Amino acid sequence: SAGDFWASKLATKGKTDPGVLFAQFAESVEIGLYDYFSGPYGSYSTVQAAKAGISSIQPQKSMTSSETKLAKQGVLNLLALLKARYQSEECKRQLAILFCFLVGDLQPKGEIRRLLAEADNASVSGIIIADSGFGYAYNESPKVSVDSPPAIGNEYHVAKFEPVLNNTGLITSIDVVESGSGYISPPDVTIVDKGGNGRGAEACAILDRNGQVEEIIVLNQGKNYVEPIVRIISPAKSKSKLKIVHAKAKANLSYAVGSIRIIDGGDGYSLSDVPALKIEPPLNTLDLLAANRTFYEVNAAADGKAASAQISKMQSSSEYVNEKQVTPIMLADIAKSCTKLLPNAVRPSPTSDGTYKVRGMPAPPVYGGFFGEQLPEGFKALDPIFGGVGATPVVKVALSLSTSEYTRLASAGAISTILVRTMLVPLEVIKTKIQLGSDTEFLEAAESSPSTNNAPRKKEKNYVPVDFTESGSTLVAIEKIVETDNHVDPDRDKTSVGTLKYIQTLADLRGVPSLFQSADITFLASLVFGSFGFGTTELFRRTFTSTFYDETTAVNGTQTYIFLAAATVACILTCLVATPFEVLRVKSMARVENSGINRVLGDYMDSHRNPGTSDFANASLYKQLSDFDIKLDFLPFYTSFIPVVTRELPFSITKFLAFDFFAKIICAALPINVQVGVGTAGLCVSAISGAFAGVAGALVSHPADLLLTLTSGSSKVKGESSSDSEESNGEERTDFGKVVKDLISQDGGVLNLFVGLPARSTFFFFVIGLQFFLYDYAKNVFGVGSDDLNLVLDVFYAVRQGLLESG
Repeated sequence: SAGDFWASKLATKGKTDPGVLFAQFAESVEIGLYDYFSGPYGSYSTVQAAKAGISSIQPQKSMTSSETKLAKQGVLNLLALLKARYQSEECKRQLAILFCFLVGDLQPKGEIRRLLAEADNASVSGIIIADSGFGYAYNESPKVSVDSPPAIGNEYHVAKFEPVLNNTGLITSIDVVESGSGYISPPDVTIVDKGGNGRGAEACAILDRNGQVEEIIVLNQGKNYVEPIVRIISPAKSKSKLKIVHAKAKANLSYAVGSIRIIDGGDGYSLSDVPALKIEPPLNTLDLLAANRTFYEVNAAADGKAASAQISKMQSSSEYVNEKQVTPIMLADIAKSCTKLLPNAVRPSPTSDGTYKVRGMPAPPVYGGFFGEQLPEGFKALDPIFGGVGATPVVKVALSLSTSEYTRLASAGAISTILVRTMLVPLEVIKTKIQLGSDTEFLEAAESSPSTNNAPRKKEKNYVPVDFTESGSTLVAIEKIVETDNHVDPDRDKTSVGTLKYIQTLADLRGVPSLFQSADITFLASLVFGSFGFGTTELFRRTFTSTFYDETTAVNGTQTYIFLAAATVACILTCLVATPFEVLRVKSMARVENSGINRVLGDYMDSHRNPGTSDFANASLYKQLSDFDIKLDFLPFYTSFIPVVTRELPFSITKFLAFDFFAKIICAALPINVQVGVGTAGLCVSAISGAFAGVAGALVSHPADLLLTLTSGSSKVKGESSSDSEESNGEERTDFGKVVKDLISQDGGVLNLFVGLPARSTFFFFVIGLQFFLYDYAKNVFGVGSDDLNLVLDVFYAVRQGLLESG
């Protein structure tokens, strides 16, 4: 897969910076290290386990995690598999160099040590004595142990050594040969050398209760003894009947390790990691810290000391015996190409903390900070020699999704839209009342506040939305031209009434529940817009990408155009489904008093029939749906289809473009790398970008929204007679051109098309911001977030498929 990736990218040469491509590829490698063989079939530590896992019938849940433990296991798994594939000396050296660039706990220190040992296959060829020690016996042969070779395998074996002992001329101990008898006090002990060279040794005898010599302790070891003779004074004659027997003793010389003979130098050792030697201490060494020692034992000379030695020379058949340091010429050479390797003679060296590093490599530059240099866009790390690591890996959006995945996407859209739009119904109610101007009681109460400008309100003849008055048990529509306050009065627009003031006034006038007028119908409309809108957008985006996008021939911006085309088709289809719900929602909000969906739908059905012939307003919802007529009731909904589309389409396109624009600006300004919609920081970027995108979309689509509100909230336009209504069998007639012309002709001109914009902008600032936040959050919860639906380049696929092939 890695080879296919580079082949396809070479075909698009010149369209993407190779440095960026390599950085994305490097991030794919990093992700692979974190999750290598921790995917569909579990985590494996050996080739055999991996082969068994690949052929498993039942896959396991992916263990992808950023935790160090799993990441380290991924590194170890990869290294084990690469070692199985690449077995030459040169390859092992390059693997050691590669993995030594990992830092901290992620560096496989033991594996690097083994790689170097296998490549060197060195043996011990020289030893120097650091301390000869003393106290060894003449016939004693202390064991010399050495570290096992780091290289693993039957072909590698540990080195073997034999110590050579030399006489030190010191008396290390005295053994009592005959205890004698008849001693009343400890006899004097003298030590002489047969050759006359030794001198200075001192010792004292210790008697038991029977007058026998129990032990002789060396007080001074003397020097230069070759053949020591121990002389013990005979017991003095006494009147007692004790038997007098002369005691005898033998002196032991102290020997030291003079040299170590190499019997077998072993193999599998590393030239840069010399094994340690350990020599056993003398067997009869006195424990000077032992408890309950006598006076003489406390003052006795030390009996012995362990020798120490170290390996001075290692021998290897490798041509790269001498370690080379990285030079500026080498660095300049490898910086020219992303695939250039360091020379084999350059080898990692162990450091004091046990990790490995290549000598001469400069420290990578530090980016970030308030005044520091910032990383280029698209990078999360950058090294001037080896290139960078991308903020994102090489990814490809999954074009084939299951029904379950589309359902979860639609559910995430529905939940986010329902929660936000239902919660912010008060802003939508205020916006609608301001646009229609039919609720004069509420508007006058808000504008008569002492904090507002009480300019005289202009009176003129104009058409008004349908109002209802109760007559008996029915609602009779008032269809006449009245002299009323102009709902787009420029004087009113110039007042300083704010959105919060309108909300407070409505709550004081009719209670807090009035702020949630039409919440039930808003819930249904949000359900359709959210589920159908988001789901179809994802569907068409993938379908169009699969059909029209060719990575090798596409030009920059092609994917953006495809996405906008998908959003356009999805928006039109969504409007087709949602228009009836949107019309009912506007009609419900146009009423002065709050009414449920049952009453709004019943009034709508009655308005399309001759007066007095029906009473659906008071009928049950079941009755309304049973008698719902396609021609009389359903088709009239779509007289508002064009306003709905002209509102939603520019809003959606602007929203997505503005979201992408603001998200890029915010991510570029942050000191850390953030993936939009992923993690806490990513979700916050989604919310902020969505909020600004909502304002931009509201500004572009507001004239269409005003037109939809006026036409859907009105029953007729100025000049329409009652006979006209009868001829149309109660259908609403809307002349959109006349409405626009009438608005522009009034004082204020084109600005009349933006009546209610502050309230609507505030509404969508919160709606879209929260909607994007909740949508991305819900997608992550449902397992259909960006990370779940993106296909990441599997750079290790070829390694897994050819584990047993020679490198």
